[in-house]
Amino acid sequence: MIEGGEDVKFIARRLVILASEDISNANPNALLLATSCFQAVTMIGYPEAEIILSQAVVYLATSPKSNALTRPSGMRRNWCAAKETYLYLCTSVMHLPS
Repeated sequence: MIEGGEDVKFIARRLVILASEDISNANPNALLLATSCFQAVTMIGYPEAEIILSQAVVYLATSPKSNALTRPSGMRRNWCAAKETYLYLCTSVMHLPS
């Protein structure tokens, strides 16, 4: 990604998102490490940030993954959307004769 011209801060931000969404509570230290990586990359910059990013990528890649927290929130959003649609349909047909 770096050779393709991607900003190192963008890569570090994606690592924070990976740690939060994909690893989550399977390894709570992953988010701490990813956040520290982002802060270090922001302070240090390229090309020295390559080593910091490499450490974070290897750690996150070898961490166990879990979507136990993100899956229910998606289900809750879907349920709320379905409930809103149901309530809208019920109230919109209330005026029709039986």
